[in-house]
Amino acid sequence: MIEVSGVTRYYGSGRVRHTALRDVTLSIGEGEFVSIVGTSGSGKTTLLNVLGGLDRGWEGSVKVDGREMRALSDRELSALRNTSLGFVFQHFNLLDHLTCQENVTLSSFFGSPVKDPAARADELLRKVGLGDKITARPSELSGGQKQRVAIARALFPGPKLILCDEPTGSLDYKTGMQILELFQDLNATEGITVIVVTHEDHVAKVARRRIRLEDGVVVEDEREG
Repeated sequence: MIEVSGVTRYYGSGRVRHTALRDVTLSIGEGEFVSIVGTSGSGKTTLLNVLGGLDRGWEGSVKVDGREMRALSDRELSALRNTSLGFVFQHFNLLDHLTCQENVTLSSFFGSPVKDPAARADELLRKVGLGDKITARPSELSGGQKQRVAIARALFPGPKLILCDEPTGSLDYKTGMQILELFQDLNATEGITVIVVTHEDHVAKVARRRIRLEDGVVVEDEREG
């Protein structure tokens, strides 16, 4: 599913050059549930952005679903993100003037192959427990409900891989654990590969595999069982 080989990412130049990732090499198989854990500045979000094609200024090789990310044009990369990848962010990134249904269908405006966007959105909102919030707007939702809408949006194109950047960071403990249980269920029942970036150990432990970064280096790669 994912093959990362010798990836290094620098920011700045000369004396102010900062190394965010240092020769990172790892592989993640289809259907895995993986956490990438580390403190602020460890490189975990940079790595997630590299995997999702949001950052292209790195050295090395990254293959996602058999495709070398560096070889993709901007249009091909956009198409990959709109069909095979889903993103979930800490601050939800919902548009306040749109309903939940409309927020979920946003990728349909950028080339998603979904034939009936509204019906697909309604199905996904029911799946994440928001069947009664289809016409609600983000201002009417709790933080946990907003994140569920964001998850439904990530699922909209039918992705093989979901990338989550601190998905529980804006939620209380109980609500955060409910969101993580939803990811566990999606991984177990639909075989979606889930990668969660976090700085919290209790979040990282929900995954069956935990990769720890320190100063841009993988220092631990632990699997359950």
